[in-house]
Amino acid sequence: MIFLTPVLGFTCPPLPTRPKPLSVYDARIDDIKVIGAMGDSVTAGFNLKGLDGKPLIDLNSLTEHRGLNYANGQDPGANSLLTLAKTLNDQVVGGATGKHLIEVCYGPLCPVPELQHQPSDGANAAASGALVSNVVKQVDVLVKALKDLPIDYEQDFKLVDFLFGNNDQCLSCHDILGNTVLSGDQFEKEMRTAFESLRQRVPNLILNVHLQFNVSRIYELTRDIPHCQNIRRFGFFIECTCALVDIGDIGKINRQKMDMIASDYNQRLIKIYKEYQSLQDPSFNLVLDPLFQSVDIASLPKDSLSDVDCFHPNLKTHGLIATNTWNNLFLPFGQKSRKLDLNPIPYCPLPQDRIQ
Repeated sequence: MIFLTPVLGFTCPPLPTRPKPLSVYDARIDDIKVIGAMGDSVTAGFNLKGLDGKPLIDLNSLTEHRGLNYANGQDPGANSLLTLAKTLNDQVVGGATGKHLIEVCYGPLCPVPELQHQPSDGANAAASGALVSNVVKQVDVLVKALKDLPIDYEQDFKLVDFLFGNNDQCLSCHDILGNTVLSGDQFEKEMRTAFESLRQRVPNLILNVHLQFNVSRIYELTRDIPHCQNIRRFGFFIECTCALVDIGDIGKINRQKMDMIASDYNQRLIKIYKEYQSLQDPSFNLVLDPLFQSVDIASLPKDSLSDVDCFHPNLKTHGLIATNTWNNLFLPFGQKSRKLDLNPIPYCPLPQDRIQ
């Protein structure tokens, strides 16, 4: 049998069956039984369908299209890690479906996350607005979501995509924050706590962690787009004031501060990754994807972002993230792509390929 993803018309020949591996370091993609996600509004699919013919001031502007997100969206037309994995194992679960109003968890402004998570979110524990300080609570949401799925929680292999730090960058130009709650030291502390909690609480987990991209470069991508400049006049700069408020040299200095904190965060993640790799825990593999670190957002096509806010990636870009991330899954860290392919062809893994 050859499985087919309807959105791509993409097929992969089935991998030969084999005994279940004894370690996540020996896991193939067809060993994965559930795909989940942790992160912020990007992973939640916020605004990815754009205005879609509706007025700007509308509830549509506050919608998360989780069923189409790059990590585990499974709506018709979704191009995600989950739909790609289904080309080799159509029994994969955990997918998010549909859309709903935004679920917000923004630092201390965070209602009980477990009560916000909806059944249609599947194993997508992301929350719009999430800061690194919210990551530990998001682990709780993920664990509950995984345990609610029809899987063998103790034995089945799990893949979870992890993207955090975007919103922290967007506040980092404020010195009192950038040097304290958003500092590299605090980031590393929160990451270590979250990763160790996942290692202890989620058996047979592969955690695919993304390095940071420079969120500041959204300013350069959108500065000459009339629609984007118009909506900024209506206040659509508040999502990332450090990047989008342009007051002469102050704006430039703020964006430089953002880039510095992103670089610091990335160095911390690389250090933690190396430490976990040295553990070789057969039940936990922290995989690091360096793709975003080298992507210059300003060089992307002008139509890469949602026209609701000219900030979040749109449906097309979610698909690009999904396929580029998928292709990197099967390569060792030193060989993973550092360039976003704008016309990617999904890779069909071979029997010898492992998630790494």
